[in-house]
Amino acid sequence: MIETKRGGSFSAGQLERHLKAFDDEDQRLLLLLTAKEPEEGKLGRVEEVAKEKGVTFGSVTFSDLIDALIGEEGIVSEYETDLRQIVRDYESFCSERGLLPADDVLRAVPCGDTHELNVACDLYYMPASRGYRSHQYIGVYYNKSIRYIGKLEHDAEVERPDEVLEGEIGELTDDERKRIHEAMDRRPGIQQGLRFLLVDEFHPTDFTKESKHGMRSAQYFSLREHLQVDGDLPPTREAASRLENMAWE
Repeated sequence: MIETKRGGSFSAGQLERHLKAFDDEDQRLLLLLTAKEPEEGKLGRVEEVAKEKGVTFGSVTFSDLIDALIGEEGIVSEYETDLRQIVRDYESFCSERGLLPADDVLRAVPCGDTHELNVACDLYYMPASRGYRSHQYIGVYYNKSIRYIGKLEHDAEVERPDEVLEGEIGELTDDERKRIHEAMDRRPGIQQGLRFLLVDEFHPTDFTKESKHGMRSAQYFSLREHLQVDGDLPPTREAASRLENMAWE
């Protein structure tokens, strides 16, 4: 049985009633799935009752569940592309509904032969139809390392028929529009159906992937976890400096 809560609050009594619903099944598992970790000590009584009834009980957040599947040490291999896409779709679904943390999330994207353009224009672009998890930072990945990170400023679906920008451009500054024009001039094939993610500035770093193979798709990181910060994050330049020479799987 899975009990899902959109926040962090739940009823211990409700969970205990769920425990009574189990009969003589060979495997009995009750999972509490929440957006935030339950307060320490609130699950004690439920854990005791579950143990008495021979039920395995666990609590996990949406974020931790996704990380366990496709995170840095996730159980789903990079080669299991169909399964990873299913999890990515679920991740986008959860993100759209505010079930995943976003303020410290670094989204690293494989840029390949576009990294010079990305850094020069301080942006990343992708098909507008592609789903993704909410995030506050973007990392430019190539040659087995995240080489730059920047803090997200604007996210807009833009196209440029006949040299004129159209789409979600009302919030963009003149400088951001100029950078989008420059990116489109340098890559003539990217004129329509695109989402542009614009950062304040890409700062150099060297956050290395240690495992054998390169990164095939976007990867998400908690900056608080990697920088060992509990409260406010440092400025992006400092975060980039502190990530330098760190590594991930």
